[in-house]
Amino acid sequence: MFKYNIIGNALRMSSSLDKQIVEQECSNDLQLFKGMKLLKASIDGKHNMQSRLEFVLQSHQTEIKNLEIKNCIIDLRQAQGQFEDITFTNAFLQEVQQINLVRLQFLSIQLELLQVSYNMAKLLALILVESIIRKTNSITYQVSTSAFLEVGKVLLSLIVRSPIRYQTTFPL
Repeated sequence: MFKYNIIGNALRMSSSLDKQIVEQECSNDLQLFKGMKLLKASIDGKHNMQSRLEFVLQSHQTEIKNLEIKNCIIDLRQAQGQFEDITFTNAFLQEVQQINLVRLQFLSIQLELLQVSYNMAKLLALILVESIIRKTNSITYQVSTSAFLEVGKVLLSLIVRSPIRYQTTFPL
């Protein structure tokens, strides 16, 4: 019987699947091995996008801080009744627009990450269910409830580790 815990633990660690473990577990089942290679590629893709996201955040931190300082200066000038400095205000608005574009880029990367997680979950469910059916040589009720619960647990761990948690690291 296929060992579900191996895949579950590898996914919960969320770093990368150990190639040797995957080869050991799936060497007797070529279809399953191909599926696991696809899953590993999805996970690698997810980590590449996380790196891109971190780069975007780091490269714009200074601009965001400068923007906050300028915002305070404008608030002070308005409080003192100094509205003459139109050029400064326009420059400020242009920077606001630029930062909003960065935020859109950030959200777009987040959507990509969620799509990868969703695809991983679908692929994993297909691999596990197909494996269970193949190992029991039947498409009837021989597939046990506990096996499907195991599939559910792994999928739940994917949802819990969803990249949506990165929203808190960027001031929106």
